[in-house]
Amino acid sequence: MCDGLFGDEIPEGMVYFANYPAAGLVDRSTQEAAEAGLFRCLLDQAYLMQGVCRECGGHVDATLSVCEDHDSAGGHQCGACGTRSPVWADQRCRTCGFGKRLPIELCCLGLTPVIGFLDDREINAFAPTFEEIVNLLEVHSETSVSGDPLAVTVTISGERESVSVEFDEEMNIRSIDRPTAKAVD
Repeated sequence: MCDGLFGDEIPEGMVYFANYPAAGLVDRSTQEAAEAGLFRCLLDQAYLMQGVCRECGGHVDATLSVCEDHDSAGGHQCGACGTRSPVWADQRCRTCGFGKRLPIELCCLGLTPVIGFLDDREINAFAPTFEEIVNLLEVHSETSVSGDPLAVTVTISGERESVSVEFDEEMNIRSIDRPTAKAVD
């Protein structure tokens, strides 16, 4: 169903690997447990985007990896990297080693302008449904890569507006292009 969307080779029937406490499975359907796991992942990502480890409060280092031969036409996995996203963020705590490797598009969800943009479209950036996150990644986000020095731009689009975030190779934010406010009569 979503091969390569979240990366990593995973066993048949799994969506993504995540540390998930057993108590989180009690009295939850499979769908509710998956959404709770996604919520935890996106909250972790918000911490990491601020350079703070949610486990120990330590400093987080980040780098981007780019598939130079990326081809995921038609929503399929790229033959070169095995994923759908051409750019992956690797974020790791210097102190305890906690970290994540996620598509750059998911990293943007922890940034205030993107949170506001999604909220205006009635999507909770921290607790989207699984269908909303897949739709966001497959339909409403576009990632572009430019050369020397490396710059990666993620654009998340709505019906009439979009928000764009540009990163350097260490995931420092170079710029955020916020949507213009609608005129109120």
